[in-house]
Amino acid sequence: MKKKTVIILKKFLAVSFAIVLGLCGSACQWCPHRDADDNGKCDICSVELTDNKDKCETCGGVLTDGKCDVCDKDVTEENDKCETCGGALKDGKCDVCDKDVTEENDKCETCGGVLTDGKCDVCDKEEPEKPEHVLNGKKIIFIGNSYTYYGQTVLEKSQSVLKQEARSNDKGYFYQLCKANGAEVNVTNWTFGGHNFNYLFSGSCAANRGCDGVDHASYLTDRNYDYVVMQPGSGVDADTNYLTEAKNIMNFFKAGNPNTKFVALVSYSCYGTIGS
Repeated sequence: MKKKTVIILKKFLAVSFAIVLGLCGSACQWCPHRDADDNGKCDICSVELTDNKDKCETCGGVLTDGKCDVCDKDVTEENDKCETCGGALKDGKCDVCDKDVTEENDKCETCGGVLTDGKCDVCDKEEPEKPEHVLNGKKIIFIGNSYTYYGQTVLEKSQSVLKQEARSNDKGYFYQLCKANGAEVNVTNWTFGGHNFNYLFSGSCAANRGCDGVDHASYLTDRNYDYVVMQPGSGVDADTNYLTEAKNIMNFFKAGNPNTKFVALVSYSCYGTIGS
């Protein structure tokens, strides 16, 4: 009879407690959660103590004031869990595996382990640096005609612009593609409409494009290039001197840099027609 009176009194107090705070749901937030009669409900606020929200994440014990009355550990939210083992964190350190909390960018790219001072504590490797792009810092010259600049691989220049400096630092699509992939290159645009190799390197231009008699090659005072991209004229099939001219161009630039690499650019189509 005495025990029943105590239980009735406790429930009366619980109701009073809820009325003072407004709602029972609000009362549960501060309720110490005690279950003296072992009926699975809190004697004060009647909340089901078996709900996950009232259990310790570490051992499953009942929580009192946010602390487990079994293992005496503070309740942890999802972002207070150790990424390595899932244990609870205390002062930023896991009480299970004793490792500091790490963000995603503190993980080793090789094995996924935690980085300490830039070194992985699993595979003992330092974070690898990304390799430099093979074209970064390289000098590249495009030799050809409108078949090259028509699609803005390099930007079209007036036929009257002859000086090498004025044709350097071209910002056409080739430069932009390199830039987007982490390579800063210096591009020289040595393309003239209607010109083939013979007109550009014969010593006296005969292209009949307002530059007759001009020695284009004499304006190339700097021959030190890492790459030379050569695009011949449209009449390459009929030009029996193509290979001879290409070799002369290669020797011309190798005099400035013996390590220069050469690329043969053959335009398949331009201006809506199939070229030769």
